[in-house]
Amino acid sequence: EKEFSIEDNAIKEASEELGCPKDRFKIFSKLLHTHRYDFAVTPDYALGKYRGQQQTFWLIEFSGQDSDINLEQSEKEFQSWIWADLSKVRSMAEPKRLPGYEPALTEFEQKILNS
Repeated sequence: EKEFSIEDNAIKEASEELGCPKDRFKIFSKLLHTHRYDFAVTPDYALGKYRGQQQTFWLIEFSGQDSDINLEQSEKEFQSWIWADLSKVRSMAEPKRLPGYEPALTEFEQKILNS
């Protein structure tokens, strides 16, 4: 949303997608890598407006409890969730999307190793 900063929007997205209060999230870092792609099939909301998306990647600290995550209160983008290490994230990612995610995952690894 345009009335919010990009940081506020990142927190808002995390909160909405996980059905969890915004105050449980804090920005750790914005990653430099972005992923831009064209839609394979353009969704209705994008017809005549957008041909794809650009994703930015954020490291967001979660300070809540697992019980704070409530997918029933979320935007229903997810059916379940797990905590996962990077090897698990890579193995679970949709293969056609992984090349776009890989630079951000590598950047994440470097930030964590150097912090």
